[in-house]
Amino acid sequence: MRRRRKMRMMVLMTTTMMMKKKLSRSASLRPSAERKRRKNTRKSDRSAAPAVSVCARARAPAGRRELRTVKMTSVAKNMIGEIYSTANNGDQSERLRFVVLEYINGQIDVTVVFRQTELDGKDVFTFFQSLLEPKRARFILYDCHFQTKDSRRRKELVLVTWIPQSAASDQLSACIILRKPFHRLLPGIKLELQLKEPVSRNYFGQQLGKDVIRVEEKDISS
Repeated sequence: MRRRRKMRMMVLMTTTMMMKKKLSRSASLRPSAERKRRKNTRKSDRSAAPAVSVCARARAPAGRRELRTVKMTSVAKNMIGEIYSTANNGDQSERLRFVVLEYINGQIDVTVVFRQTELDGKDVFTFFQSLLEPKRARFILYDCHFQTKDSRRRKELVLVTWIPQSAASDQLSACIILRKPFHRLLPGIKLELQLKEPVSRNYFGQQLGKDVIRVEEKDISS
């Protein structure tokens, strides 16, 4: 009986010791495994974070980038092509002098055009100033006639971006954003002006060139 009890006690002690070893081994492994898991989690978080921020930065100005793509109606393209063309040089009365364009329904469209025949007997530069309406942001293609000190009479196409602060905010921002890309579509423009308020004949003449003395048949000093 004593031997049996002794044997049982020995088996029980051996079993207990083995269990303690297993528990201590698993306990020692847990921190490293946990650290490894946390490390992997931090790595995945770091790799994911820039992707989210990049996407956010890309999405935020998407509307502006889309707006930078200049869209024009067929009428706008035709009128711009005509004011560039020399086809009407034989009949000066039909020569386009002004093409007024605005941003309408996501496109640049023509609102009004004026030919030489409509401006006969008028001060053309004063008429140009009247197109600078205080509540309408717009682009104006102006076939400007002027004279230099050497008495040469010249004609140059001028692009005016008119952005009065009192204009509607959507038209105002569209004209500001589209100004440069629209200008790049118009080769050979001698002068491109961004105006927030009307300017004098003298200022306009100086922008055309230092040797300019007359704009639309009148001295720039007048």
